[in-house]
Amino acid sequence: MEEKNEIGLVLGKFYPLHKGHIHLIQSARKKVNKLYVLVCSLKREAIPGDLRFYWMKETFPDLDVYHLTDENPQFPEEDPNFWEIWKRSIRQFIKEPIDIVFTSEEYGEMLAKKLNARHICIDLERKTFPISGTQVRESPFKNWDLISDAAKSYFVKRIVIYGPESTRFTGPRARRCLVRGPDDKASPDRRGSRGRRGPRGFLVHQR
Repeated sequence: MEEKNEIGLVLGKFYPLHKGHIHLIQSARKKVNKLYVLVCSLKREAIPGDLRFYWMKETFPDLDVYHLTDENPQFPEEDPNFWEIWKRSIRQFIKEPIDIVFTSEEYGEMLAKKLNARHICIDLERKTFPISGTQVRESPFKNWDLISDAAKSYFVKRIVIYGPESTRFTGPRARRCLVRGPDDKASPDRRGSRGRRGPRGFLVHQR
């Protein structure tokens, strides 16, 4: 089998990381010898970029993953130097020539051209995983099965209950946390913090 001595790039917001992104990256890594992944974030975005970077590193620990935090324009019409700005940002992290840019977006063709690379578009019509970051942010529980495992905990509501000694909520049970997801199943969590008083003196904290 011929060895693939090519360098690939995947970049995006991954806002949040979902199975469509994972499919893109898994498909890309099969076609190149080395794959770079850039997690791009802006300060104003609701889900912190550092967290999205962590999710990516946790999901793909063996890939070269970097966090790009430049406050770049998001659309070509915002700045006449849009493509050159993004090219400079990318080159901060990737000094070697990029052979292939992998995306699931139409902008990939122009970006690849600016980087003197080829473009491979994977699942542009979202047929394999019909999901987007916007859909996840707007309806996380509706799209629960398409969220990456690493990102699911961000969308879970936690309730911490403390009980007085006279109740059954004593000892190790005094610091139990009920974690509720879309299926409304509860699981224990040892973390606890300040909260409000509930019925019968229980201290309840929602996170």
